[in-house]
Amino acid sequence: MNAIPPEDIYFQDELRYGTRTEVGRRWMPLGERPSCPVRIGYQFGHLFTAICPYNGDLLAVLLPNMTKECFQLFSQQLLEHTQRPITLLLDKASSHRAAKPEADLTLVFLPTASPELNPVERFFKELRKELKCRVFDTLAEVEQRLEQVLIKYWRNPSIVIHITLFPFLTTQ
Repeated sequence: MNAIPPEDIYFQDELRYGTRTEVGRRWMPLGERPSCPVRIGYQFGHLFTAICPYNGDLLAVLLPNMTKECFQLFSQQLLEHTQRPITLLLDKASSHRAAKPEADLTLVFLPTASPELNPVERFFKELRKELKCRVFDTLAEVEQRLEQVLIKYWRNPSIVIHITLFPFLTTQ
């Protein structure tokens, strides 16, 4: 069996984003309590992401939900983006298993309940830092902020490599 070239290996996952973000820690003077805006209502969408940790290539697509149709659409976008057959490592979400993979896309499922094996999770941790302690009025505002943050990674693939190229991926 021929080895898969590293630049043809992508990891995939989805990030649920919304108008209400997680609360983070803040340094405050002794005796003062930090304040953080809060909103009761909540709208959300999903950021479908595929990353090649070896070359820093990143595809991110904003989609309304996590259905097999959305995953199918994302798969097509990914193949248009790469312009070549690739191997995609991903979790066993029902939308991933129900979708019919494209001809040039090989799906490899990661073990159940093992987010530590997916470098995209580490990337999402960095994205969440950019969004925490904020309340957005509309979903469009969140998406605009996500796009602004993603530009930094698209322009500097070396940052993506630094975040996602886990040591276990570099050993032969």
